[in-house]
Amino acid sequence: MRENIGKICAILVTFNPKIIDIKNSLETLIPQVNQFIIVDNGSNKKVIKELKSLTKKTGLLIKNNENKGLATALNIGVNAAIKFKNQWVLTLDHDSVCSSNMIKKMFNAMEVSNFKNVGILAPNYTTKKGLVYKQKNACIIPTTITSGQIVSSETFSKIGFYKEDLFIEGIDHDFCFRALSRGIQTLLIPEVVLKQRIGVPIVKNFFGKKIIISNQKPERYYYLFRNSIYLYKNFSILVPKWIIRNIFMNIGVIIKIILFEKKRLKKILMILKGIIDGISNRFGKIKTKNTK
Repeated sequence: MRENIGKICAILVTFNPKIIDIKNSLETLIPQVNQFIIVDNGSNKKVIKELKSLTKKTGLLIKNNENKGLATALNIGVNAAIKFKNQWVLTLDHDSVCSSNMIKKMFNAMEVSNFKNVGILAPNYTTKKGLVYKQKNACIIPTTITSGQIVSSETFSKIGFYKEDLFIEGIDHDFCFRALSRGIQTLLIPEVVLKQRIGVPIVKNFFGKKIIISNQKPERYYYLFRNSIYLYKNFSILVPKWIIRNIFMNIGVIIKIILFEKKRLKKILMILKGIIDGISNRFGKIKTKNTK
């Protein structure tokens, strides 16, 4: 399979991860790829020492001195992967756990499908509610999360890289939508499952119904709503149904914050700031008390 599709490189973005999680991830990942690159986004010295040990023999560690955001870290890794003549790039973060034979299954599904102009392959993934996608067969979708995507180097050459001034949140959707606007499709392979932990969600019972609460930091909500405004402004004509669903999802996020989360006022104020900055086209990394 690998000979037919060309070389594939896995890019793993880390920020103070649990080293045991990285070890477990690499254990299933290394046999499936030609190369792996860890791009660290400013982890502490102890973590860096462990990552150096893990990459000493078979991988490459690229260190950022500070958290430059997911988009920048991915772009650093993608540029390195392309420099090493890889035809495909698998993007992951440190909360991702690949299944065995995941990559082979995804490429097999692509080869037997009848879909044309596929430049992005995407697995199913899990949340607290279970599997996200209920489809049984491979199908074209407008967008999905970055983690677990396998992207052709040709796709990057045609549409460019991840939008760095979004920093985090929405970079996956922006990338997939830009690809779609150029006729490059995202193929979902639902039988392949990526175990993915997004944030630290909590579960609440509300009138007998299980409710998943995002439970993000205030700054994360800022990026979510600011970058959502960016997506609405730029892709509402391309993917109107997705935009409408996302608007209702974000309204749901606000309701859940008000009803269930701590630091409600701070989070709502950050959301309002995000919306204002999105409308005003102010992007990049937000300045906080912890920003150097």
